Amino acid sequence: MSGALPLICQQGWQHIIRMGQQLLALSDRAACHSLIVETASLVASGQAELWLDTLLCSGISTIRADDRPVDPMDTPSSELMRRALATRSTQTSSTGETSGPLTVAVPLRHRDEALGVLEVQRSQGSPFAHDEVLMVEGLAHEAAIALFAARQLAVEHRRIEQLSLVRAVSAQVAAVLDLDKLARRVTEAILQTFGYYYAALFILEPERRRLRCRASAGAECPRTGGLPRYVRLGEGLVGHAGQSGEEIVALDVRREPRYRQVDALPETRSEVALPVRIEDRVLGVLDVQSDRVCGFDESDLLVLRALADNIAIAVEDSRIYNDLRRRADQLAAITEVTRAVASVLDQSTLFQRVVSLVHERFGYPFVHLYTIDPTQRTIVYRAGSGPRSE
Repeated sequence: MSGALPLICQQGWQHIIRMGQQLLALSDRAACHSLIVETASLVASGQAELWLDTLLCSGISTIRADDRPVDPMDTPSSELMRRALATRSTQTSSTGETSGPLTVAVPLRHRDEALGVLEVQRSQGSPFAHDEVLMVEGLAHEAAIALFAARQLAVEHRRIEQLSLVRAVSAQVAAVLDLDKLARRVTEAILQTFGYYYAALFILEPERRRLRCRASAGAECPRTGGLPRYVRLGEGLVGHAGQSGEEIVALDVRREPRYRQVDALPETRSEVALPVRIEDRVLGVLDVQSDRVCGFDESDLLVLRALADNIAIAVEDSRIYNDLRRRADQLAAITEVTRAVASVLDQSTLFQRVVSLVHERFGYPFVHLYTIDPTQRTIVYRAGSGPRSE
């Protein structure tokens, strides 16, 4: 096109440039959507419709669209828009009565990614001229650049928050020996930082071949009542991760045969179950669920793996600490028994004092003391502690 642009085209490009500047200042996706539609309707003198890839545009996920399962509920509404998205190129549609297109669909492309697709339709009036199609393409290009920049800022902000969470959990691992308190802090922090639907920490009880939920957090569900307190090894994603020691990532739980629906968590759409382990020894499972399909990208998984590793250290430290404290209590009990033997002269009182100390300090539910009467060749009950002694 030669010479100066017609006034209407100049005004159209001015609207497009202004739209790009305003998009950079907006953080709300709905506001961005409305601004693009309004500008397209204005400059193209038609009815505009916009479809945006929710995950890519929001910064929630950086998984390429080609690598994600297709959600039939989240696709462009018209065949022309779907064709433009699939081919990554402008598509037009016209009737036999017109000499040019009455509908134009343009993908919002940045590099090799399609962030969405814009369609403008004229039900009345003249068809689109070549310059007008170019203007719609320019608007889509400007919108794609602004949306991509906004997404990158959101992704960077999200990664900074994730790394801060890892540092905070690492600091708490060294300071908190109470496993239940640490589990509560970690699950709540994961939920607040990532914005996930549900997070839980399960600890392995190997003698019973099950995992016990030590803490959970969810925006819409209570911690108890309806939520699984125990999970058998091999059951659901958590049970399989605990049994195999391998992480399980289900980007769409509807396509995962090992997934088990929990009535208290009806909105789960994707789930990650990460084994908490020291080398090859599984200690538990960190379970995180999202209410979005493909709610986890690779950066999320890296952070969650780091958290699982830190939790494993905390679990092991807590067990070592509890074992040492238990042994110290047992040695103290032995010292008290020795002192009692030396100081208590009444035999019945001594026997009862010994079983009480063993019951309290060693934590055994039933403690009974018997002596052997060599003359009668019998075993005689002397004292006991626990329900069976009553």
